[in-house]
Amino acid sequence: MKKETYTSIFILILLVGIGTGVFIKQFYFSPAILSVHQMMPEGTEPHKPESNQPGDMSIPIPEGMASMTLPEKFSPDTLYEKINGKAELYLSAGFKSLLCQRMKSESVSEPGSEIGPELGSELWMEVCVYQMDNDTNAFAVYSRQRRSDGIALNVTEFSYRTGNAIFFTHGPYYIEVVGSASKDELLQYMYVFADRFIKNMSVENKRKPEFELFPQQDLIQKSISVIPSNAFGYEKLDNMYVATYKQGEKQATLFFSNRKTPKNAEDLSNGYKAFLKMFGGNKIPHDTGIENAQLVEIFGTYDLFFTKGPYFCGVHESEDIETAKKMAVNLFHSLKNNVDGKP
Repeated sequence: MKKETYTSIFILILLVGIGTGVFIKQFYFSPAILSVHQMMPEGTEPHKPESNQPGDMSIPIPEGMASMTLPEKFSPDTLYEKINGKAELYLSAGFKSLLCQRMKSESVSEPGSEIGPELGSELWMEVCVYQMDNDTNAFAVYSRQRRSDGIALNVTEFSYRTGNAIFFTHGPYYIEVVGSASKDELLQYMYVFADRFIKNMSVENKRKPEFELFPQQDLIQKSISVIPSNAFGYEKLDNMYVATYKQGEKQATLFFSNRKTPKNAEDLSNGYKAFLKMFGGNKIPHDTGIENAQLVEIFGTYDLFFTKGPYFCGVHESEDIETAKKMAVNLFHSLKNNVDGKP
């Protein structure tokens, strides 16, 4: 009996001790959390990380850099918090998640340098990894966001840099790395990050066969892009490949979209014609020799479109009718050579 009493007293003392420890612990920060608070700009709070990151995706931090913030994850419902005003482009292109993190260089900057208004003289960069539902949609956001002053890189097939940033795709991922300054040191860190991310995230990068459907003559290579939805203002027109062509001083856009079946392509062609007519477009005759082609003049430009198998395709907003006809014929023959005999 006495033994049971001693045991009960011991357990009671142990429970009191644990409760006291938990109570005291509430008044102390974790050293890791404290260091993040110290590194954050005054007046900001680190975003609480979520444990369910997409797949095994993570953001590798290059040697010589240290974390400034904890990783931030955004879902389709919260994406607007990070990129308010641009979220619709990503959502229309099969956006799944966004993972962002800031990191800074551990090297000491020269006294008196003015780098990064938020962080004094520190060099830092922010990595944003957008996970889309497939590689085509990753390319879609990359191509629609692509800056005209970008310099091509060989990080991946689709990659370029500006003075203080690099942008690239890797499988279903579209990645932006933006630095606080145009510094060679930061660019080197960006390349190291890109190399590690690509090695960590094993995906298959394939050359897109759709690129081969575009005629090569007069093509502006870096103009190829994908419009994920609402192409040319027509809500039924999605997954549209477009490219800009230039003949002398004349420019026009060639386009095509795989609608899966010839019937779907034909329905879309008729729907697009009705859409243009609703806004004042006038159908006019042509002599291209392309079966089922339709030429519409609208606001002083010309749209010439047709179907080839499951493809709805054509020329958009050509400034000159002869240019529109010539480019349409080139596109027709390119598609004929590549898709005839395919379902």
